[in-house]
Amino acid sequence: MKRLKLSPRVERLLSMEPSERRRVIKQLTRIERSQLYYHWDFWGRPEQVWRPGPWTFDVFLAGRGWGKTRVGAEAARYVAENPDLCGGQMGIAGRTANDVNLTMIREGIMRYSPPWFRPRHWKNDRLLEWPNGVTARLMSGDVPDSFRGPNFGWLWCEEYAHWKRAVESWETAQFALRHGDHPRALFTTTPIGNKAIVDLCFELDEAGAPIPAPGGLGYKVRKGVRIIRGSTYDNAANLAADFFTTIVAKHEGTRLAAQELEGAILLGIPAAIYRMEWMLRADEDDLPEFVKVVVAIDPAVSEGDESSETGIVVVALGEDDRIYLLRDLSGHYSATAWAKVALGAWKKYDADLIVGEINQGGNLIEQNIRLVTSNRRVKFESLNAGKTWHERWSLVSGLWEQGKVSHVGPARHWVPLEHQFTHGDPTKPKKGQMLDRGDAATWGAIALLGGRSDRRKLRALGKADAWAKIRKELEKRSRGKSRHEFPNAED
Repeated sequence: MKRLKLSPRVERLLSMEPSERRRVIKQLTRIERSQLYYHWDFWGRPEQVWRPGPWTFDVFLAGRGWGKTRVGAEAARYVAENPDLCGGQMGIAGRTANDVNLTMIREGIMRYSPPWFRPRHWKNDRLLEWPNGVTARLMSGDVPDSFRGPNFGWLWCEEYAHWKRAVESWETAQFALRHGDHPRALFTTTPIGNKAIVDLCFELDEAGAPIPAPGGLGYKVRKGVRIIRGSTYDNAANLAADFFTTIVAKHEGTRLAAQELEGAILLGIPAAIYRMEWMLRADEDDLPEFVKVVVAIDPAVSEGDESSETGIVVVALGEDDRIYLLRDLSGHYSATAWAKVALGAWKKYDADLIVGEINQGGNLIEQNIRLVTSNRRVKFESLNAGKTWHERWSLVSGLWEQGKVSHVGPARHWVPLEHQFTHGDPTKPKKGQMLDRGDAATWGAIALLGGRSDRRKLRALGKADAWAKIRKELEKRSRGKSRHEFPNAED
């Protein structure tokens, strides 16, 4: 298929300075306007226009609203128009099958493809086919086996950092990148400093940690990888003003903003007890029944924006012998306010207990909540495990390392807590480090798997027989009611 020939006036327009274009655009015919509308070189910012280079992997790490999906859709169209780049076969993969169909295909490729070069979507076959015969297989990042069988010369991966089984899926996908003269992959994602992104982008040392770049700024990028960074602010002219005055303004200057708006990869510190790759995800619609649910609290001893937060985390033990962090409700609250938040969580998640540290607020927690409710069904348990914060974190960190803990729901909900886990420095005192969310999650895990001061139980969790014994004990104490239904969490 021959590419559409542009009219001389449109060709001239593309070479003009932006200040000169307005007059000429007004003179275009309907057909010429259509040609211009679908010309991405004209509308896209230079960093958004993908063209093949010497790299094997192009990784677009950018904030929300930067235009990542448009970049991927336009790149797929360009590859389809130039079949030699993929050998006539490409792959398209998203976080889930639904994301592929709605975001990547309907809102991406179909929306930005011109009528004369729009692919046909064979839904049952999970296939796109362009008028010139180029095809694209559609795959899901949460199903590694979907990458088995096909082979292609170019692959577009959307929101790769948020794939539920990213590492497994990518390992399988690489074996399918074997078509054409120079197989390539394009990644468009809001980054998270997890194992998938780190392994893809950076050179690693023997311990699996990214190697710092010369000068100490950033990390050494892998050979054959090109990283394109972008900020939400780069595309401000095309985004709603209310988005900036409400959502963006609220989060500016926070760690969440660095990731979601600036597209920064946020990694932990070498001394931290936890590593980012230990943070596993779980979907709200794919949870087991719960054996026990607790609301864990690490109360602040003072109020104000400069004081510590009150850590409030809902934690559950599933019948599959895994721990699930259901929600992080931590924040700066008055004593009455955090008591009401905790009580609301107890009701919403049908929790068994509200727990806290005995030597730092254990009795205070019960006293405060009794002030806001007369419900005697609310039960409390005071815990004591470890003289220092890093000692008690070490008691349960093995659960995360062994892959026995999942954080439920969107990754953005867990950014502050995971930052505390991966940036808490054991060589420094807790004061000044803002570790209250991590402490609350730790108390929740201790309450579920050991309780009180039974450290032998906690240290034995890596052994299958000890784990099974703990579960049996908890099943005996449970109320025997189903907890399969997950409450709708408010964003």
